[in-house]
Amino acid sequence: MSTLLTLCQKSCTDEQLTKIEDICSEYIRRNVAVYGKDVPLRIAETIRGVRRIFEEKYPDPVRVVSVGIPLETILADISNEKWESISIEFCGGTHVAKTGDIKELVILSEESIAKGIRRILAITGHDAEEACRLANDFDAKLRKVEGMPFSLEKLTFATTLKGENANNKGNIPAVRRSQFTERIKAIESEATKIAKEKAKVDEKQIISTISKYFEGDGERRPGMVAALAVTPDPKLLGASILTAMKKWKRKKSVYLLAADTAKVVHVCYVPTVRSRWLSVLTLIGGP
Repeated sequence: MSTLLTLCQKSCTDEQLTKIEDICSEYIRRNVAVYGKDVPLRIAETIRGVRRIFEEKYPDPVRVVSVGIPLETILADISNEKWESISIEFCGGTHVAKTGDIKELVILSEESIAKGIRRILAITGHDAEEACRLANDFDAKLRKVEGMPFSLEKLTFATTLKGENANNKGNIPAVRRSQFTERIKAIESEATKIAKEKAKVDEKQIISTISKYFEGDGERRPGMVAALAVTPDPKLLGASILTAMKKWKRKKSVYLLAADTAKVVHVCYVPTVRSRWLSVLTLIGGP
């Protein structure tokens, strides 16, 4: 596991994290040597492009690590602008002999640890490969749900995956987890849009059904009891009944039911007491 500290006021975007991974992966593919050398602090601080934490107090001499370019070459030409594009840093930690030994690197998280300082946590080798495998498995499950026609079952699956994705923090690459979040949000947005459209259709159906029931000879009927093939939403049923009663000014009692595989909703309207009762009953195994 590797930690990179960055001096930054804002969190890194997915594009920036991807760029960091790409730069690291390029170093790994090139399998270049990693060099380390103790250098007098006053000289090390003047190396162009050297990375260090400015508030940190370093020993003298300080250990300098470079990737791909020997430190002797760098120290012979300290001000060369080329050093800004390679990895040179103050570090007393352990390092691999060659970048290829890392095999693979993925970023798991990026977070603030102090004012102006953010931490990027990454894993390498077999751990990185396992994180990618877990991400691929999750991607396959999400693609399956995305390919389903819209239904309550699809939304339920999406909600389950949303919780699973949240629990995957620290287990799969940060960028892919962010992408999964956006894809799940797209499913939820689709559900919200379709639900609103269906609610409008259901409302018209409820009002029309009530109206037709009391038309003509039905005017003599004291009340109505019906099970309708609409969304089992107590607010939808209640509001639709009130709209129908207000529009046609009929003082009739109405008792409606609606159900799906998860619940039964029944709504009662009694005009003599100017009130209505709403109830939701959850059933196991469907209605």
